[in-house]
Amino acid sequence: TILTSGVDMKKILGGAPLSDVQPKANGPRCPLGCSAEGKCEFDAQGHPTCLCGPGFIGTGCQEEHYQGYALLFNGKQSVDLPPMGTSSSLTISFWMRATKLPTTGDDQIVYRSTKENVKGTVIITLNSEGRLQFVVHGNKPSTAIFQSDKHSPIKTYEWHHIGITYAKRHAGRVGTGSTTLYLHGTPVETLGYSGAKGTTVDVNLRRGSIGSTFHGVLDEVALFDRANTPEEMKKRPYGRLSGKEANIIAY
Repeated sequence: TILTSGVDMKKILGGAPLSDVQPKANGPRCPLGCSAEGKCEFDAQGHPTCLCGPGFIGTGCQEEHYQGYALLFNGKQSVDLPPMGTSSSLTISFWMRATKLPTTGDDQIVYRSTKENVKGTVIITLNSEGRLQFVVHGNKPSTAIFQSDKHSPIKTYEWHHIGITYAKRHAGRVGTGSTTLYLHGTPVETLGYSGAKGTTVDVNLRRGSIGSTFHGVLDEVALFDRANTPEEMKKRPYGRLSGKEANIIAY
């Protein structure tokens, strides 16, 4: 589903409610006339409520609505994205609430830009120490690990707003690109690449996915085919995306 300039990933997956409420099994018929998109629940006083499925609201759950929903992953799910070309720069931002850290050497994949590893494939992973890793296949080095003592590792069951920007080069110079990690809108670590020619490449966004082996909840995921400015990243945790932002390609 295409909305304005971006792909709405919550519509692709359907979303996952953040509530732990579950409908009672084999309960009596709900007098409110829940649609097929909802299930009936009764409170302790016997009052019926229509529990809407992901992406629906209203008395009968007929109205589509994705605000207030997040993407829930159990390590085996993913949101497949349509082809989005190539770019010399990239920004990805999202709210993350991890429920499980991986074992050593078995990093969880949060995002990958192609199904198979090719030149320009971008992979964002979470390692066993709660550190984020940004991989661009073809770069030298290909893996940037954000592990500075100036910021804390990702902790389970806590919300973190993550932003990562990548630029193949700065001011037209070849091989002098960098990637920056933002936490809650603040830049906390920048990692550069070698100044030699050919050490940085364009990113390949031809068939990506969100989630994959990640365990937890992601919300307000956004992809841009340019490196957002520090001022833009500062505002990212506090505003809801419209899909009309400059260079936004998925959200």
